[in-house]
Amino acid sequence: MISFEKIEVDHENLHLFLPFKLDTILVLKLTGCFLQVVNRLQKDYVYETLLNYGIQYDNTWIYDKIHHEINQFCSSHTLQQVYIDMFDQIGEKMKDALQGDCTQYAPGIEIISVRATKPTIPRSIKRNFELMEEERTKVLVWFSQHAVVVFLIFALSSKKEKNLSNPSTPTTQGILLKTYC
Repeated sequence: MISFEKIEVDHENLHLFLPFKLDTILVLKLTGCFLQVVNRLQKDYVYETLLNYGIQYDNTWIYDKIHHEINQFCSSHTLQQVYIDMFDQIGEKMKDALQGDCTQYAPGIEIISVRATKPTIPRSIKRNFELMEEERTKVLVWFSQHAVVVFLIFALSSKKEKNLSNPSTPTTQGILLKTYC
């Protein structure tokens, strides 16, 4: 929703009437994910913001910046983390990153919210991910089975050593008879 309001700016005895963007919604298609950013330009900072960045101030501080931030986020996390584990945190992380720079360099811009819609994963990426998960599961199963076998061998050898150290047990007596007869 974009609403306009006329405001009067008094700068060096000059009265200007400027359109004022209260809310701007940007929808960005990034790797199948739509990000919706809602921001507000505070009245006290309209003149300064428009003077420094023009009427398309949101291109500089939101649109261009969100591309950079989403690239940083995606490059520092795995596909599993981005699409599944941490997806619910993307909006808040993007909001914090955008607001941090706006507060420092363009203080009149307030980031109200960032919302990310669930992405559609391309078939080829999805299939590769599924194949990797299948292989990972096979390896985990193999290691689990191998661990059980190693444990059984260790347990049996410990039991055998224990029995050999006690010559009065029937098993040990049988082993001693076979060995010496």
